Amino acid sequence: MRMRVLHHAWVRIAVTAGLLCAIVWFAGSRLAGDASSLDASTIVDSAPMLGLALAMSAFATLLLGAAWIVLIEDVSPRRGRRPALMLAFVYAWLVRYVPGTVPFFAGKVYLGQRAGHSTKQVALATGVQNLLEVLVSGTFGAMCIALAFGLTAGAGAYAALAVVPGVGLVALHPAIFGRLADRALRAFGREPLPQGALPSMPCIVLASALTLVNQCLNGVAMLLVMRCITGASFADLLLVTGALSLAGVAGIIVVLAPAGFGVRDGVLTALLSTRFAVEFAVLGAVLVRAVTIVADITLVAIALAADLLSGAGVITGAFRRDRPAPGPAKAPFGAEAAVTDGRPA
Repeated sequence: MRMRVLHHAWVRIAVTAGLLCAIVWFAGSRLAGDASSLDASTIVDSAPMLGLALAMSAFATLLLGAAWIVLIEDVSPRRGRRPALMLAFVYAWLVRYVPGTVPFFAGKVYLGQRAGHSTKQVALATGVQNLLEVLVSGTFGAMCIALAFGLTAGAGAYAALAVVPGVGLVALHPAIFGRLADRALRAFGREPLPQGALPSMPCIVLASALTLVNQCLNGVAMLLVMRCITGASFADLLLVTGALSLAGVAGIIVVLAPAGFGVRDGVLTALLSTRFAVEFAVLGAVLVRAVTIVADITLVAIALAADLLSGAGVITGAFRRDRPAPGPAKAPFGAEAAVTDGRPA
């Protein structure tokens, strides 16, 4: 019996490792294809600046993970296992390279509930976090480009564009979002959400702030990349930040594009070419894609090392049927929770 359990454990580990290797291979092959169009001397001479851009991109991704964790803990009656949740987010982040949004979303939900939170709570937090990323990025990106264009007709168009996601952000207020969600649930014959099931307004503000800082860091990384090939100045920060933010939103919306391949790069090239020569805009889009892929692979490599060294077992236990012990209980939705022997009374 013991040998059978051990055998099944090794099978799960092998399947997990194979899946990760396939994703890394896919991302690596895309990196090789993108990097082939770059001048090798440009990469070598700009290595320190590109390294800084890579580090900023990786840290920006962790901020999105922090926003996800904040939302989960706000709607879940349990706390704890934050490192495991961050590892789960990093692993799921690499699944973006699989075509379609479903694997990425499902990966976050599955690994999140393995950390001791209910599937419904993790799914709700994941949906809100993805929606926040689109709305914050769209509003912030459009406003950045509007400010970069100054008092021109183009600036007015981007300022008007920012209104749409801005209204969406306002609609995320629990009082408004709750009514919309209840109406949608009733339309499908489902019960309305229980009181306190949605993230609180302070939590949404905090998650939005983390997402906003993520966009700012990515914008600085984009500027560093453009400085490597065009000598772009600090005055170009608003444009390149807004261009990358809006391009990222386009990549998310077109769900069949893995990690926004082709879509994000095309939109980014078009927006950058409003200030830079087309050849430099194309080169900047390709180079920032290469930096992003390396940053993602680096994050997963660090996560794997931390996972194995700490014994957290987030990825090696991903295919186990049993669920790990949940963290300590907290007061559900603001109420005090009585706890007995580690379980809510």
